[in-house]
Amino acid sequence: MPHQGFFSSLNADRARYPGYSKSIVGLMMLLIFCPGFQFTLALRLQRLYAKIPFIGKALRKLSWYITTIYFGSDVDPHASIGAGIYFPHPYGIVIGSSVKIGNHVSINQNVTIGRRTPNDPADPVIHDNVCIHSGAVIIGGIIIGKNAQIGANAVVLSDVPENATAVGIPARCISN
Repeated sequence: MPHQGFFSSLNADRARYPGYSKSIVGLMMLLIFCPGFQFTLALRLQRLYAKIPFIGKALRKLSWYITTIYFGSDVDPHASIGAGIYFPHPYGIVIGSSVKIGNHVSINQNVTIGRRTPNDPADPVIHDNVCIHSGAVIIGGIIIGKNAQIGANAVVLSDVPENATAVGIPARCISN
């Protein structure tokens, strides 16, 4: 899950929002009317701000604080988020500091991704093309395989293999 550049990641993110043309008017409409893209842009800018000498960390912290207040979501600036991320409803989302998220992942509202306890040695790793539905909780040092689906309100405490669907509390795989 290597990081891409700012503009290539943002272009991949933009492609995930249907109904907006690639023209400058389409981009402006996306920025004005699409809170999911606004949230994604704020996350991308936070990573960019950190590279500015002297004041970068302060700008990133200020941007993180404003984003947290505005959207009611807390995504740690140190989380690794791949290109093409899609937040259709970016509210109530919590993502921990060392979470790794692959490319083309969809995360719905009220999702929590992080450690079980402060002493837990690892955060989750989410591979490419995963869809995480509303209210899901993914905690602990687990791996979510490529093309997996996490059902609404599922509590995922163990690994989910590729192409599987996990549902329930605690989550179990119902298909492969």
